Amino acid sequence: MSDKLTFKPIHDGASYAVEKCDRGAVGKIAIPAIHNGKPVTGINAMAFMFCSKLTDVEIPQGVTHIGRAAFQGCSGLKEIVIPESVTKIEDFAFEGCKGLVIEAKGYTEWPLGDWSVGFTGTGNNIKINWKKKELVPAGELSLCLIDRTETYEVKSCESGAASVVVPSAHNGKPIVRIGRPGFSGCKNLTDVSIPDSVGEVKEGAFKDTAIWEKAANKNIVYADNWALGYKGKKGDMKGALSLRPGTVGIARYAFSGQPLSDITIPASLKYIGDGAFYDCKKIQSIVVEDGNTAFESDGYFLRRAADKKVLCKSVINIYKPQKIDGEALVFDNFNFKLAIIEVLMYEKELLQPKFDARDFAASYQKREIDIDEEGYEPIKEIKKYFQDLQIDKKFAGEVEALNIDAGNEIYGQIMPFWDGEDDYYDVKKLSEKELAQFPNLKKITGTVDFFQKVSKTIEAAGIAKEI
Repeated sequence: MSDKLTFKPIHDGASYAVEKCDRGAVGKIAIPAIHNGKPVTGINAMAFMFCSKLTDVEIPQGVTHIGRAAFQGCSGLKEIVIPESVTKIEDFAFEGCKGLVIEAKGYTEWPLGDWSVGFTGTGNNIKINWKKKELVPAGELSLCLIDRTETYEVKSCESGAASVVVPSAHNGKPIVRIGRPGFSGCKNLTDVSIPDSVGEVKEGAFKDTAIWEKAANKNIVYADNWALGYKGKKGDMKGALSLRPGTVGIARYAFSGQPLSDITIPASLKYIGDGAFYDCKKIQSIVVEDGNTAFESDGYFLRRAADKKVLCKSVINIYKPQKIDGEALVFDNFNFKLAIIEVLMYEKELLQPKFDARDFAASYQKREIDIDEEGYEPIKEIKKYFQDLQIDKKFAGEVEALNIDAGNEIYGQIMPFWDGEDDYYDVKKLSEKELAQFPNLKKITGTVDFFQKVSKTIEAAGIAKEI
């Protein structure tokens, strides 16, 4: 039945989402975990809408997102299994699914604390079967398996505990997370040792403990070498973030909403929880100290080095159009200008900043730009950025060869999911005046169709052609 599904690339083509299901699909349908050699990680909005003859949908582990109204009107659905990889379910996802039973595998709580939006407006008696996680005793701690059966998290602790050493492993499997409720409510807890195996501390895991309560007001609260948050009112933590030496982790949502102006990531820091700097809207600068290999920053964006995820950003817009000091190159044809930018920005990296569509979208203030949704057409704000971009004449001599090719990186910035099958970026005209600005341009590589349109102009300028 998977032949009834169509897919759409997402995340710059690194994975796929289910885009649509044939409304004639009947009975059970299994979404494949892999499509065209890449993982399936999402179900897009309205993907299964009004597939009323479906009775059962199997969602594979690895899917993280179920879009708005994804299964709306699937009145014949009797059962659907939500794997523990799913972290977001949008509004009306199961609207009109009368009699549906949802089995939530691996969860003992809603992902992200609340899944209720997935059922907004249903008005139906949808039944949810939770798969309870088995709690395993380990001294004062209760552990539970996550990631199927490969790793443990600390789920809870005896309420009277005062000093706890979290082991790095249990039954040969590593302990990698302090979960919820964690140590919350352990009012006597003053000391905890967290092993290097732990890479995440969830928000609220130390709520109402002596560690938090006895910390000085208007200070950062620590559990061992993890920063838990700020003890004070939201909005009081102004100025620079100064973590104590040896800090290895920042808990989820630790500094959310604080008006920090400067972020310095010490060399010792290995982990930053999701949302740690959520809604920090006054950050001016971001610095990663020498020797830190877990994070990177260009001064404007803080990213996790492993997956390039943006963790926070500066309010300073690096893509704000700026006038150059010298004389600017003049272009009669926009697509020819893009070919020049390809050389100067992406090949020789002389034009700065080096434009990245996702960074631009993250820093854009006038509206929210969704690259994954809008990237199949030219994004007008990005196109305008390049139209307005001034290129100093001093760079003209650096252009020695041009390659008019569909694979040029610049094209994927304006239209991130362009497939190269149309003539949108074709250079259909060239003026002698434009070419005369580049004294060292000796060769242009392009297609037969390209040269049929501009061959005379290129030959008149004494530039060699290569197909």
